[in-house]
Amino acid sequence: MATIGQRIRELRKAAALTQVALAKTLGIDQSTLSDIERGHNDAFSGKVLLAMSEVFGKSPFYIVYGVDVDLQDLSEDEAELLLAFRSAAQEQRNALLTMARALAAKPPASS
Repeated sequence: MATIGQRIRELRKAAALTQVALAKTLGIDQSTLSDIERGHNDAFSGKVLLAMSEVFGKSPFYIVYGVDVDLQDLSEDEAELLLAFRSAAQEQRNALLTMARALAAKPPASS
């Protein structure tokens, strides 16, 4: 799975933008954008993320997580689960998937 920086680089290239041009549009230094793309800086501001979203025509969620999901279509619980899953380490993701599959296969308990 691509990192945030890799996604941003792919989106920038698909938009035929140089680092200099995109950095200027975002209001950041080219060296900062280079650090972001190389994975040395993933703590950029929400303002920069929103500007990237506008430039690329992709949701901030896609830029960060690499998934085209409209969180407005999800319930609050579904969004929380998805965000928790995406931030978990691979071993934790595997455990969560195993648990979810087991719960989905089990008939609901009667009250």
